[in-house]
Amino acid sequence: MHKFHLEECTPTQIYNVSDLLFKLVDMTEGELYADLENIYSEMEQSRINGEEIPSDCESLANNRDDQESDTETTIRSNVLICLCSDSEDDLPSSPVGRKSPVWSNVETPDFTAHSGLADCVTNMTDPTPYKLFQLFFSGCLIESIVFETNLYAQQKLSKHKPRTIGLVRQIFMSVKRFSWLLGNIHLNDNSLMTKKGEVNYDKLYKVRPLLKSMSEAFGKCMLPSREVAIDESLIKFKGRSSLKQYMPKKSTKRGYKVWMLADKNGYCLKFDIYTGKPSGDVEKNLGSRILKQLCEGLENKNYLVYIDNFFNEVELMEDPKNMHIHARGTVNSSRRNIPKFKSDKNMKRGDIEWFTSNSDLSGQAFRFLLSNFHDPHDILEVNRKVKNGPITKVPCPKALSDYNANMNLVDKFDQNLTSYKIDRKSDKWWHQYFFSWMLLLLVHLYYIRGYSYPNFL
Repeated sequence: MHKFHLEECTPTQIYNVSDLLFKLVDMTEGELYADLENIYSEMEQSRINGEEIPSDCESLANNRDDQESDTETTIRSNVLICLCSDSEDDLPSSPVGRKSPVWSNVETPDFTAHSGLADCVTNMTDPTPYKLFQLFFSGCLIESIVFETNLYAQQKLSKHKPRTIGLVRQIFMSVKRFSWLLGNIHLNDNSLMTKKGEVNYDKLYKVRPLLKSMSEAFGKCMLPSREVAIDESLIKFKGRSSLKQYMPKKSTKRGYKVWMLADKNGYCLKFDIYTGKPSGDVEKNLGSRILKQLCEGLENKNYLVYIDNFFNEVELMEDPKNMHIHARGTVNSSRRNIPKFKSDKNMKRGDIEWFTSNSDLSGQAFRFLLSNFHDPHDILEVNRKVKNGPITKVPCPKALSDYNANMNLVDKFDQNLTSYKIDRKSDKWWHQYFFSWMLLLLVHLYYIRGYSYPNFL
């Protein structure tokens, strides 16, 4: 029998057990003793029946062989987590109770959804820029803006003469008229806005009609490609607002944070504006909430979603897998349940190390990359330049190659936003949202126009 040496720690910590052929990972005190009790019960039953009791090593090996044979008839659907090593003997031991995956020639499931322009665009007889604009900025929205603008002007000045819808649709206007419109334009009734601390308080109440209309139009006019990415974007704003965020690593360091879902063409399909912590409390599942919200409608169609290490963790990858959404992305090495990889000094360029898990999840990590679908044995070769030398071929997991090719979809959209700015400075915090979403609208029209007329792009 092996002698167990348990280090003192709390029930929620990991027990380190020496003199075993395996490592115990994330086992509580109750789970550990229950496991030992089962082993002793089996040995006692074998002694009563007169059977030969195998040694510890043989018992563990036989038990592991039985488990592996049971999985050979099933389709592989397990997790893999990779840094590369030249020898499999150098890999850390597998956690207790985890089965080795059964690998086969698994192909990417067929994409069961349509992509490209929606019927509301393709059925147009003559998709002129103005007709396309009306798909996003409808007549009802314009009438609402005119009504709320007149209402605000009336509340501010009782002798105000109501303006007509023609004021908004004018191409040319005098400086005084434009200044009046910029100072009085409103999207919602201020008198109906709930105060801070009250039920249903909405920080984005002043721009909610515009955001709602745009959100519906973005997804209605374009069907997403198979590859989509979720990333953050920043709307530049330096004024005073509780919604303003500071992100020192961004080129635009101060502004409003927006989560976006973009497709292969850089088209923004969905967005979610970050308004801060709910009720002043720390939101522990922000990444999970954003991922589920933006992936709504992609279920059971085998979309490929790319995310960064802000969202990615082992537990979070199970949700897309259950919804038949294939997700992959970088992961922080300090996340829970991430195995310990070799240090950088013990690895050379092109070395790969990977692990697998027996949950209903398939994953791969290369330098802390996690996926719920990729096969770890699917390796490509990429060109890398040796320092002060020629270009050479270096092994690279397909999961990493796909990630590098598709994670920049939101950045592609941001690049087009910065090409032709239409915003202007304003003391009103919500004006920046209005100008930015008008710019988003124009970029979307550019993409749709390019689909209708390929030579346009």
